[in-house]
Amino acid sequence: MTALKTKYKLPQNNKFEEQFPLKQTGEICTLCSGAIVKVPHHRDWRANKPVCRNCGHTNEENCRCRTCCEQERQELIKKYKAKKDLILNKLHSEGALKISFEKLSVEERITLGMLVRNMSSEDLTYIVPFSSKENWKNHKDFIRPLYKSKILTVHPESDYSFIEVKENKFKETILSFELHKMKWSINVLKDDLSNEELYNYLARAEDQLKLTNEELFLYWKKIAKHEAQLYLAYNFNQVLKIEFENDFAIDNLLDR
Repeated sequence: MTALKTKYKLPQNNKFEEQFPLKQTGEICTLCSGAIVKVPHHRDWRANKPVCRNCGHTNEENCRCRTCCEQERQELIKKYKAKKDLILNKLHSEGALKISFEKLSVEERITLGMLVRNMSSEDLTYIVPFSSKENWKNHKDFIRPLYKSKILTVHPESDYSFIEVKENKFKETILSFELHKMKWSINVLKDDLSNEELYNYLARAEDQLKLTNEELFLYWKKIAKHEAQLYLAYNFNQVLKIEFENDFAIDNLLDR
């Protein structure tokens, strides 16, 4: 090949075989209607694929020419945008109806106050993600009731790669979340407070809620029971090497 390149003054590149006459296949490119040709020579055992001389398309389903790759990229962008718009509309509709602060129970108010003090963003616009499944597992008994009653809703600026669009048995479009990865909005309305003012109000809950001793005791009892369950689960799983399952018998025992 070196001798042929020198003798016939062929370009000094790796496409030596393309310097020979191309074989016409009679096919027409499905993208640009150009002629499909084939390089007849190949130093490898695999034959060259017929390609369009104009755009490099191969008329195959899995063609990786520049045009097909760009079309695939644009299709992915289109699908991602459609998914993003659907998720965004769903999240906005869920947070459209605010829950009145006056309707919140004492327990719900205290839990919101703890979330604001410990997990609010720097600009006081959302509750940061729990990050790990273990962290979510340790807090879900307090957080999930707020989520189910829409006091907490998924924040529109959450990472959509952890949100899946599904259909339920009624053929309705629903969203499935990896809850520990989500940012959270406090979907509560109090007087005319702005979002930042509401967060500041909740952060001072111990001064503003004016809880009775009985209310404080009941909430402390729930926290103590939850911590006892976590301690039991740790000892079963780590010390005894037995999978811990919380049931009504354990609940009754801890309630005493």
